[in-house]
Amino acid sequence: MTKKFIILAALCMISYSKAQDKAEQALRIFAEKYPQEKVHLLFNKSSYVAGENLWFKSFVFDGYAISNISTSLYIEFYDSHKIQIAKKLISLFKGEGHGSIALPEKLKEGIYYIRAYTAWMANFNEDFQLIQPIEVYNPNSPERLTMNTVSDWTASAYPESGTFISDINTKFAVRLRSETFTPSDWHGYLIDMEKPDVKITSFKGFDQNVGSFSFTPQSGKKYGLVIQDNMGKKQSIDLPNVSDSGINLQVISSMDAVKYTLKSKNLSQENNYYTVLGTINNRLVHKAQFKKLSDQPYSNPY
Repeated sequence: MTKKFIILAALCMISYSKAQDKAEQALRIFAEKYPQEKVHLLFNKSSYVAGENLWFKSFVFDGYAISNISTSLYIEFYDSHKIQIAKKLISLFKGEGHGSIALPEKLKEGIYYIRAYTAWMANFNEDFQLIQPIEVYNPNSPERLTMNTVSDWTASAYPESGTFISDINTKFAVRLRSETFTPSDWHGYLIDMEKPDVKITSFKGFDQNVGSFSFTPQSGKKYGLVIQDNMGKKQSIDLPNVSDSGINLQVISSMDAVKYTLKSKNLSQENNYYTVLGTINNRLVHKAQFKKLSDQPYSNPY
């Protein structure tokens, strides 16, 4: 993930002075007191046979830099029933470490899981910890791994800036998720729920996970998406209700700057000002205040 994307994703808009002050204070406290470590593991193989050694090299980051917070890393090995088979404590030097896990010869063939985290990461939600599936084969096992050729995926759609306002062109991100794998080839189209046979706009997925489209909604309309993969599986999802008022933040990234536009509808401009905050790695790097909103683009150089 690049710094550009972090700036894009972290730009937020807050109205009213007390809320702005609290948001800035919360960002500073979070960056100072609650840095977030991330673990990355490199394995010597993509799959293993029972009885082999699973070798790995570990890297612990604080944002984009090697972390100096932790000096040790926990590595745990689990089966598919969440039963712990092995546990290691790895020393870290300047955020890096290495080690191995001896896979028992009597392991059943199947999918196993590596869990990696530091003591500091254990203070936060487990979603920040690394969970990595590992294929283990065993010719003497009565159980066999079989390739799942059917992708059981689900789709979700997210409007840019979290608002969906009538008469304002809005970009949506569409994301596929699956516990197995997502399709490499998929597409979708937008419909008015009152006219489901008419395609308003169509789009193709950028990759196995994400696609996007833009359109301008009308007041009082209800919209939906139809997503289909190359195997013929189809899913329909509802878009959020169209609002008749609010603020929409639109962001465009170029080679030398992040440009953004604030658009509003049916909002009183009296006694209000607005603040845009930009963060990288939970650190405040950009702040701009506006008394009046307009369609002109604003720029934040890298």
